[in-house]
Amino acid sequence: MRRTSSLPDMSPPRRSATPNPEGSSSLVFLTESAPTGDRERRTIELLGLLAFALRSFTNIPQFLEVVPPLTGRLLGAEGSCLLVLGRDGRFGLQGFHSEDRALGTQWVSALQGGLVACEDTGTLESLLLQVLGEGYTVHTVAVLGREGLLGYLCSFGRGLTWDDLQAKLLRAIADLTGSGIESHRLAAVVQRKEIQDRELEIGAEIQRQLLPLVCPDLPGVSLAARCWTANRVGGDCYDFIPLEKGTRWGIAVGDVMGKGVPAGLLATMTRGMLRAEALRGLAPAATLQALNAAMYEDLERSHRFLTLFYAEYDPQTRILSYGNAAHPPALWWRARQGSLRMLDAAGSLIGLDGDSQYEEGRVRLQPGDVVVVYTDGLTEAMGANGDRFEEDRLRACLEAVCPRATQASEVLEAVLAAVRDFVGDRPCSDDMTAVVLRVQS
Repeated sequence: MRRTSSLPDMSPPRRSATPNPEGSSSLVFLTESAPTGDRERRTIELLGLLAFALRSFTNIPQFLEVVPPLTGRLLGAEGSCLLVLGRDGRFGLQGFHSEDRALGTQWVSALQGGLVACEDTGTLESLLLQVLGEGYTVHTVAVLGREGLLGYLCSFGRGLTWDDLQAKLLRAIADLTGSGIESHRLAAVVQRKEIQDRELEIGAEIQRQLLPLVCPDLPGVSLAARCWTANRVGGDCYDFIPLEKGTRWGIAVGDVMGKGVPAGLLATMTRGMLRAEALRGLAPAATLQALNAAMYEDLERSHRFLTLFYAEYDPQTRILSYGNAAHPPALWWRARQGSLRMLDAAGSLIGLDGDSQYEEGRVRLQPGDVVVVYTDGLTEAMGANGDRFEEDRLRACLEAVCPRATQASEVLEAVLAAVRDFVGDRPCSDDMTAVVLRVQS
């Protein structure tokens, strides 16, 4: 027996799905159409058939099934086999072809059984020659990809002649095979990414639909709100909750720690649970306490927290009652005084401690007053120089626009324009949300 090989070290193999030694209809077509005649013409046409199979077949098993018979024809060998390295580090017999059908059945059974025990290249070569028996010559070449070993392509025969041209042809077939495997895997990755993108887009659409489509029409008040997400699904949320048949309104702005899908799911859950607690008729501080108790176990298991500013406004009395769960304080523009004041109340993050207590504040708004509730993504927006927008810039913007604004939307648009000018072309690094309430004159 004689053997030649260019095998590098490899991981322990394992059997894969059973290949069909008889071949498929595509295999039969290509092998029966394989040309005969002078060697150079036959070589060119067989390589053309292999290239045709590579670009034509829609799934990789079809292509890999064609590789062994065309390899045998191209090299004038009695048979050939293809071993492919799985993602689990084990080898599987992906394709086999032999002119001797009895040998084919014997080969497939013995080789699959032996691959389970193969631990290195030496035992693999020994297995190949053991299955074939005396008088056979085996030529093996590694199937390589950009990231390394993908498998092995083997040809065999009795008294098989071997020269540099055959070695180059076997290498060329192995390279085409490697390209096919890599293309298939890349296509699978792209397909998974497309599915994930569609799912994310569906999630983003659901989240957008759960936010208020329009601001409610409150007597004597104009409202404006906007939410931008750093990713398609974000962790910010806001809501307007009608209380006592719309005689009072709950106003909430929340921010779940983190971004993306996990934060988005918790933000959606927060909105639903907050509505349930607020509709019980509790005051803002008591509503936050009840919400924290209800969400604590879920947030603790997910290792996440959220901040939340929740207020209730009575249009008849113009009284704004509020509680704060470690959220950035709201900013209150007092028209008569011509100054800004923070609206804050003591309280910890939702989900930090199941027994947290929350304080409550209360102010009476006057005509021309403006209240802005926002998430920290707005003040932490990064500029071109690496500095942040910060509260000072937000205050300066509000001090400039609030005295002349007649609608909440004017204030909101001025804030957005200031942030956009500051950030420039840089993408948002965090979700940003702002809700503006203005008492009409």
